[in-house]
Amino acid sequence: MVHKCTQDRGQFLNLSKKSLLIVSAVECSSMATYIIEPSSSGPAERLAEVLQDLGHRLVFIRPNEGDAIPADASDIDALVIMGGAGSAGSDEGWIASAKELVRTLDAAAMPVLGICLGAQIVAHALGGEVGSVEAGYQFGLADIALTPAGRDDPLFAGLGWTHVQMHHHGEAITTLPDGAKSLAKSGDTAVQAFAKGLRTYGFQFHPECTRQRLTSWCSTEASFMDQAGLTLDAFERQLAQANGGFADYERNSSRLLERVALLLMPVDRRFAGTSGDLRH
Repeated sequence: MVHKCTQDRGQFLNLSKKSLLIVSAVECSSMATYIIEPSSSGPAERLAEVLQDLGHRLVFIRPNEGDAIPADASDIDALVIMGGAGSAGSDEGWIASAKELVRTLDAAAMPVLGICLGAQIVAHALGGEVGSVEAGYQFGLADIALTPAGRDDPLFAGLGWTHVQMHHHGEAITTLPDGAKSLAKSGDTAVQAFAKGLRTYGFQFHPECTRQRLTSWCSTEASFMDQAGLTLDAFERQLAQANGGFADYERNSSRLLERVALLLMPVDRRFAGTSGDLRH
């Protein structure tokens, strides 16, 4: 079943001192940006807030709560797939359905963005490969380095060629799909960001987190921190440090999220009646 929405059936959550309207999966007729959230601990959060602030109607699909992945893409204006547990190479039902949706939208040149597991799903759906990170689990604030292609990509314009982002992954993309290009890498992860064409992107890192989310991960994701060899004190020091800490992460990710909303998924495409074409 395809989940649709209506804004008068939403519920409000307080995120970063702003009210974010979370639209329920119920009937509406207009195009929408669909966000697949596989895990309650990894919501779109700041990305959803930016998209809504810039005029997007959001529909949330939550497989862990029994929501089905849409088979019909006719009312999807753009797609975001967030992170969560699982592997992009698995035959889990929702992952297989998400891959099919990615292939449909990519073929139609509609905007697609995957984050963490979502990036792996997008890459795998389009012919790439995913595997374990050889250096072990990655968790915490750490630099990514833009590749030459990343330095020229409009989504990363204004960001340092090396800048801090948040990491939380044990698997990563090992082989990109045909026609895709790497936009960023790190010392332990060869593909931190990629693009295929003009409208399909993947970020292995997490640009969407609030400070409260990172604080909550200290308890809910403690086992992953242990795998990464990162103590609670060490993570708190990372967040507090003057250079490369949370303030830098928030600034970098805010710029990136705004450019996603303005360049990759500009809402004016919908109003112009040309939802398949970027206008920037």
